[in-house]
Amino acid sequence: MAAWGVVRRRLGLRTRTAVGSLPRGVTLCPAMLSMMRKHQDVTSQLRGTRLALVGSILVGCMGCDRTTKDLAEAQLPDGQRLSFLGDCVRFERVVNPGSFLSLGAGLPERARAVIFTWFVALLVATALVAAVHRRSSTWTACAAAFVAAGGAGNLWDRIASKGSVTDFMNIGIGSLRTGIFNVADLAIVAGIVLFVLHSRKGVGRDA
Repeated sequence: MAAWGVVRRRLGLRTRTAVGSLPRGVTLCPAMLSMMRKHQDVTSQLRGTRLALVGSILVGCMGCDRTTKDLAEAQLPDGQRLSFLGDCVRFERVVNPGSFLSLGAGLPERARAVIFTWFVALLVATALVAAVHRRSSTWTACAAAFVAAGGAGNLWDRIASKGSVTDFMNIGIGSLRTGIFNVADLAIVAGIVLFVLHSRKGVGRDA
């Protein structure tokens, strides 16, 4: 029992162990101790790598979203449209009081404030918790980080501009086109796609 207590203290185990069920005098061999330490080291390294990846996604997406919105506001006056790749890609700045692809733009102002500010803030917080939770797989953490980054980017824009966001991209062929969107919207879509792929194919395990 005394030997087991030493092992627990050396490994930093926090859970209570039923030491009374162990035969008197039983100890763990050095090889097993070494394997347990290596497992803890690998787990800590994987968690650190995943947190760094999540942080990179958050900073990268939010920085790109903010930069492109500032460029659109500076370089795309109202009513001006820039066309590229045979009109497959268009840049035109609009002020969007709604959500993705202007959904909900016609709602009353108070309803928009509740849905697109408070609800989005709750969604961002939930996604951040999922991204950093130790039980989340790497795929789930990355998907949640993309959703959190996109939601936070548009939330920042909405608070700064008193209820609206800046959209400026439109893609399509001929009359078949998307609505006008921004980088934050792309990040949210990327997160949803990753999550769906992970859920359907069962890719990855908890790191």
